[in-house]
Amino acid sequence: QIAAKPVSQQLAAFWRIWTIKEAIIKQRGGSAWQMASIDSTAPSALSVSALQTGELSLAVCTPTPFELTPETIKVTGTL
Repeated sequence: QIAAKPVSQQLAAFWRIWTIKEAIIKQRGGSAWQMASIDSTAPSALSVSALQTGELSLAVCTPTPFELTPETIKVTGTL
């Protein structure tokens, strides 16, 4: 997935995949050591939503559908 992107988009693609995998692991109660074994593209009964805004990459994994949008988050302070 990452290598198929233009070089200028590869870092953002990496963080998108990383945050999705992290959200899945946290929802399952797992640990960071499971990161490599998680396929973030595989079909799942869980709902995964990701959002990239500026340099911020967010993802949530829930048992019921939830969509991350700029309206569902509030960023305070500076990044």
